[in-house]
Amino acid sequence: MNYSSRFWLYAPVCTFLALAATAGVHWWIVADAFNKKLAALKGHQAVPGVMLDWDTVSTGGFPFRLDADFTKFRITGAGAHGPFSWSTEEFALHALTYGRAKTVYEAAGRQQVSWTDAAGAAHSENFLPGSFRASSIRNDKGLTRADLDIIGLGAKDFTIGRLQFHMRRDPDGTDLDLMLRADDLGKRKLVQVYATLTHANTLTSLLRGDTQIGVEAYAALKSAIDAGQVRAIASSGNKRSPLLPDVPTLRESGIDAAMDGWNALVAPAGTPPDIVAFLNGHVRGIVGDPDFRKRLIELGVEPLAGSSEELGARFKSDIDMWAAIVKKAGLEPN
Repeated sequence: MNYSSRFWLYAPVCTFLALAATAGVHWWIVADAFNKKLAALKGHQAVPGVMLDWDTVSTGGFPFRLDADFTKFRITGAGAHGPFSWSTEEFALHALTYGRAKTVYEAAGRQQVSWTDAAGAAHSENFLPGSFRASSIRNDKGLTRADLDIIGLGAKDFTIGRLQFHMRRDPDGTDLDLMLRADDLGKRKLVQVYATLTHANTLTSLLRGDTQIGVEAYAALKSAIDAGQVRAIASSGNKRSPLLPDVPTLRESGIDAAMDGWNALVAPAGTPPDIVAFLNGHVRGIVGDPDFRKRLIELGVEPLAGSSEELGARFKSDIDMWAAIVKKAGLEPN
């Protein structure tokens, strides 16, 4: 056998062994760093106000995965009204040591959740889900996707056939889409909530000096206004905002324009009136809570709540107003 033949015989074997050794070394490095991170997290705050703890943990997954299996996994923290906690008999996470940063989470066995309501009363629920799975995906901009899927959630005071939560961050990183869905929630067949959280680039542009004037919701600019980084020139409402009593309205400044920005909670068309009344009553109760109102004001939001009839009238009023503006401007649909 000549040298050329020996090369083609042994080269693939040597290449495979070299790749296997590289993968093995990489896994040990990643696993060692992961174990050190777990040791630092155990019994300490993972994020401000939230602590992680567990009884035991074992890691594995060699050579391409990273698996961690926990027993008696616990999350505790301090909420706006008091302590909260969640615990499960078994918890696991799985991630690849290469490719995109996706992590899958699983929980099994009996679980307990406790919290403190606005009145300071403590609550606790024990439940045993049929399955509990979650996942997250990160990139260089941070968390881009999160999913939670619980099937067969049964507790003493309630049952849920299936509970889903999904979060997506837009590719540009400015918008956050949220979806919460509960199937067979007690006597209700389906409950769904969709929301989009938008982080406008107006403030960034102002701070960089790219623009000299901008229009944005007060909540998005409050911290910069309080810090003296930008100055509020005028508010767009029909009257001065109680959050900015010294800032004149556009009309007071000589510009004949007025628009009040607002947000509302809506339900699908055809929702039974008793369900609408039930939701409206609870939402008004939450908005009327002194601690909740205080927190909204701190965030730059004026808390207001009304009946579903008042909201319907507001919708009609705004639609009529904008229809007149569009007609006056001579705009035509594409």
